[in-house]
Amino acid sequence: MHVSGGNGDYTYFHDAQTQPGPVFAVYGADGSALVHTITVRSSDGQEAGCSYYIPPEERGYHQEKCDG
Repeated sequence: MHVSGGNGDYTYFHDAQTQPGPVFAVYGADGSALVHTITVRSSDGQEAGCSYYIPPEERGYHQEKCDG
């Protein structure tokens, strides 16, 4: 994930759970599709987010583009 704008001090969320930074692993327990939401919030209050879908056959390393 590449983030720009705001004041540069970001908090990253994956399905409302705070993440340690812009790169993190997402796991699914049963081999089903992954459907989640990523949100980035700057400390000055700006926020952007988007949902993503990764089908079961594409699981593994996957890079998702989010223009939120």
